[in-house]
Amino acid sequence: MGNKRCSRSVFLSAALRILVYKEKKMRLSKPAILLVLLGALLLVGCSPGAGSAGVSPDARPTKLQIKVFEVTEPAPETLLVENAATVQNVYNKAVALPKAPNNQACPAIGGPHYELTFLEGEQVVVTAVADRGGCTSVTFGAEDVHQPDEAFWQLLNRVVAEATPPVRPDRAEVVSLSGPQEPPEVALIASADQARHLYDALRALPRLPENTNCPQFTGPRHVLLFFAGQKRLQAVLDKNGCVSGPSALYELHQANDAFWSLLNQTLAGAPTEKARPDTLNMKTEPASNDPSSTASAMTIEHQDIVQKIFAAIYALPHQPDGQACPAIVGTIYGLSFSQDGVELLTALADKGGCGTVTHDDYVRLADQAFWDLLHQAETA
Repeated sequence: MGNKRCSRSVFLSAALRILVYKEKKMRLSKPAILLVLLGALLLVGCSPGAGSAGVSPDARPTKLQIKVFEVTEPAPETLLVENAATVQNVYNKAVALPKAPNNQACPAIGGPHYELTFLEGEQVVVTAVADRGGCTSVTFGAEDVHQPDEAFWQLLNRVVAEATPPVRPDRAEVVSLSGPQEPPEVALIASADQARHLYDALRALPRLPENTNCPQFTGPRHVLLFFAGQKRLQAVLDKNGCVSGPSALYELHQANDAFWSLLNQTLAGAPTEKARPDTLNMKTEPASNDPSSTASAMTIEHQDIVQKIFAAIYALPHQPDGQACPAIVGTIYGLSFSQDGVELLTALADKGGCGTVTHDDYVRLADQAFWDLLHQAETA
């Protein structure tokens, strides 16, 4: 396996602003594009390295070892697939993927990656790395990088989900994000029986057909966390019942009435508290008319300041409809709050114009006290 040689490029003010209104494959809302913006403030130009041997399309692997490296997990999980037909299908699809173009500009967005070792009996045929971060890729060697499509990811997701043994959670948490006007809440499910009942019901839900996807996970939703010792599994359930997880973050299910009833019943009996973010990732784009400033990105873990900024956002007033704002260019802050690795809020704070904070298409007017808090975070 080879590495990609990557070089940073500066991000441009105009490009960032255009991103918020651009359309991709489908029409995206502002908060959906904000998620891309927060990960892509710094761009990475990547091209394959040198020195690699090709792979044979005629190989007949019979086993597949998958090491799953999740962003939120410190150690990989190793799975084994021994169905020869399934293994051959994954291999054929991977080898047939088109080659990735050279010198791609890839966003520096982290994602899970999978080390795929194909074996014929006990003999290793080839090892590849399937990476969902950045531009996404399947790499057999430094000069053998392929560009996966959605069909490949759906196949790999299904194989990973089927190979992942069910866990026996001893507790669970449910983070409920009800919308932009109210801060998230966390329900604590301490009963192992309740946690397992909810987990088993989630696993038993019907899967979505191939070539379908959940909508962008913005707006009202629940994040379900299941804990088994040190292991943690996560699923996201949106208001329409589309579920991502729990065996793999990209495993997709459709919730039914029975599951909604079970979830609501479980939440009704669980103690609930306001979410308290422990981390703020802040990316700053200085005003374009300030040549002395440079872009920056920092992670802030000072609990007091993180929670003050988080609470301050929800306390800001809604921007009146039709308000006229002066054409003033100011610093832009990309803010992403999380608790125990679960994203609670992403927001775009624009010091120009009227001075606004936008999240989930909901626009608030910031006051000087809020900008002072951001400055305090920058200098803490």
